[in-house]
Amino acid sequence: MNESIITLDERSRLYQLEETIRQGLNTFVDVGNALLEIRDKRLYRQEYSTFEEYCREQWGMKQSQAYRLMDSAKVLDNLQSSPIGELLPINESQARPLASLEPEEQVEAWKRVITSTPEGKVTASIVLKAAKEVAREKREERRQEREEIYLQNIDSNLLQADNRITLYQGDMTDVLSGLGPFDLIVTDPPYGVTNYEWDILKTKEWLEALLPHLANEYNLFWFCSPKHSADIELIFRELGLQIQSRIVWHRRNMAMGSKSKFRFIDTWELAIHAGNRELNFPDNWSEAWFDVQEFAVPQTNFNDRKIHPTQKPEGLIKRLVEFGSYSGDKILDPFAGSGTTGAVTPFDRTCVLIEREEEYAKLIEARLGVNRTNGI
Repeated sequence: MNESIITLDERSRLYQLEETIRQGLNTFVDVGNALLEIRDKRLYRQEYSTFEEYCREQWGMKQSQAYRLMDSAKVLDNLQSSPIGELLPINESQARPLASLEPEEQVEAWKRVITSTPEGKVTASIVLKAAKEVAREKREERRQEREEIYLQNIDSNLLQADNRITLYQGDMTDVLSGLGPFDLIVTDPPYGVTNYEWDILKTKEWLEALLPHLANEYNLFWFCSPKHSADIELIFRELGLQIQSRIVWHRRNMAMGSKSKFRFIDTWELAIHAGNRELNFPDNWSEAWFDVQEFAVPQTNFNDRKIHPTQKPEGLIKRLVEFGSYSGDKILDPFAGSGTTGAVTPFDRTCVLIEREEEYAKLIEARLGVNRTNGI
């Protein structure tokens, strides 16, 4: 059977779910759960190739809006299964701030909301405040736990990479569901400037998929080509991602292939830094603080051996990871490539790597000693 054709039972179920949405969007829970089932069971594939296309064409809805509804529905389902009383979120704006938390953290944050609003006058700002408080507390708990484990194992070197690194093979827009929140994202997505089959630029789609998985306080480092950096900055602003820095990576070793008679030879690339959290700078002042970072392009004869055509230097990624995160944090690289972000993640933090291409996922497995999990 052609995978794009759904069965009669699936078609019937799709009709029921779409009626739930069409009948007036009675509650965000009904709509979110209907969208969730349509996506997870891929019921949209009768007429549409992707869930994003389905949302846009069928409902005039951005994928990011659909994910907010689905995540908020998950929040309410989780709260309903917990003994926390009858007062529950009554709209999507009340549930949305909790979506970035783990299920047990959602319950704890909502308990605080109920306690602080005895008359039931709940606002989104109250929920957001409680969510931030719980996120900070849980982050500190994780930091302390990991520090204890690290100190116990540092001498015997028993703490292995696979205890802190998870590798998924699949498209990031599919794999992300159920993951997060992440305190730091460091990634080098396709630039849209080469002839590689995978080098297709979809910045807005990717960022919209990542938004629901950002912690309330976060840092994001997003590499891009100078050719498209102006357009990408506009997308950041449109999505409300606050740009803090523009980090220039100066490549001090350049191949002759970059010569051109029509323009100057390019010797740099850009990493856009967005976020709302203080950077974890070291106490000692040095050039490491500067927004121009000079590192050589990895080569096959380097200790930092090149295994991916667009691989970034370990030293550069290590600096961004260490400055952008704190002990106990969760780190994400949704375009893992060679797995460098995982390779430089400190032992007191965890890292999720997502790589779509099987060839590079296998290389990451060999490099880091981890086993990949197939995404959705």
